[in-house]
Amino acid sequence: MSQGLIKISTDRMAVYGPIHRTWLLGERNVFVADAACVRKVLNGEHTIAEEDWPLGVALLLGRKSVAVLTFDDHLNMRKLMSPAFNPKGLVRGVPRLVQLAQEHCDRWAQQGELMGARAIKAFTFHAAVELVLGFEKSWVTEENLAINQARFLAWTDAFNGTPLDLPGFKFKKANQARRELIAAIKVNLAQMQARLQDPSQDRVGVHRTSIELALEASLPPSDSSSTSSSDDSTDAKGHGVDLDTLADTSLNLLFAGHDTSAAAITLAVRHLKLQPHLLHKLCQEQQQVIDEHGTDITDRELSAMPYTTALVKETLRHKAIVSSVWRKTLVDIELGGYRIPKGWRLNLDIWKVLLDDPRWVDQTDEYAPCRFNPDRWLTEEGECGLDKSFIPFGGGARKCMGYNFAFMEIKVILAVLARGYEWSVDLEETFIQTSPLPALTNGMPMKCWKRDQPMHPSSPPIPS
Repeated sequence: MSQGLIKISTDRMAVYGPIHRTWLLGERNVFVADAACVRKVLNGEHTIAEEDWPLGVALLLGRKSVAVLTFDDHLNMRKLMSPAFNPKGLVRGVPRLVQLAQEHCDRWAQQGELMGARAIKAFTFHAAVELVLGFEKSWVTEENLAINQARFLAWTDAFNGTPLDLPGFKFKKANQARRELIAAIKVNLAQMQARLQDPSQDRVGVHRTSIELALEASLPPSDSSSTSSSDDSTDAKGHGVDLDTLADTSLNLLFAGHDTSAAAITLAVRHLKLQPHLLHKLCQEQQQVIDEHGTDITDRELSAMPYTTALVKETLRHKAIVSSVWRKTLVDIELGGYRIPKGWRLNLDIWKVLLDDPRWVDQTDEYAPCRFNPDRWLTEEGECGLDKSFIPFGGGARKCMGYNFAFMEIKVILAVLARGYEWSVDLEETFIQTSPLPALTNGMPMKCWKRDQPMHPSSPPIPS
């Protein structure tokens, strides 16, 4: 939500409660900020409600994007791609992800002064291109990275605008940027198809991306059989996926797989400087992991970072990366004692649900909802597993497929930074927007440099 929409929603909630109706853009809307009701709608996807993006966003995402597809088309596409995001599949990509984090942190230190938000987006974009899509590295050369980031900025800048493809409107510029991105994506899809059909390519045990899995399903059995493996198998094979669907979905995954993660990393990096004791705890944990396991970062080390995990969860709780989602009722439904007629639009307030987590909603001490405190996740309440209000990735049939990848990516970059780098940011900078994603007024100007002494084992690592 934009800051203005958040204020409108908050003011109305104070008067009418967590479920209330209003008119927005000429349509009946029901704002829903009750956790149980939000979960009911999310879990009832395709049966009691269906996604309902604003027209401009749907057009920019693409009518055949997995985020916009409905019913069986949506379920089949997710079924094809989801094996790439299961923990076993993601483990294969950890070494390359760590390498990318190190390369980008080194680049930041060489630059010295940089725009932090943009630099972090360059890292997450690079990771998404290679590890989420599986595209050629030519996409992330210094020149092409700058070109594609400029296109993405123009594309996402119109998500909250008026969907008029006329001179002077952001939507026209965004549409042009989208056409250029889709054209470049289709070139990469053709290259990927050629690789998958090349019998000399041995891909057994290699990290396979979501788009590769979806593309394989569109190849004749003789072409895709050599790349299939039992651990990534899916009974969705045979559902052909056309090129436009693959292209729209690739663009969707690039947005979901890099812009959202970048926003979370930016917030975490800033909080670590706003509250230096948080950075001290992060560094203490990283030193402990190094002492126990050595300096490598693998899935084993990532699973031994409870404080880093808590830091990521608190970042996602404190300021929702995706503040709200839209649905339209497929049938008459009941929410919180109110009957919502079929065809009405629902605005599900993720931001409010996260802040009103019943574990802390009445706290007034260091665990008050407004406080940024990762330690809350290390308490008995935080570790009890009652995370029904912790829905930063949504829920139900449209829960973000890449949530495990996002967690892994954020933990990796924070670990790499804490182990070998120092940085400073403008602590007075304020937020300019919360939609489509949280953003700082000036893009977080940042200074970065290498630590005088990178972390190393203070005692021999514990044998595996």
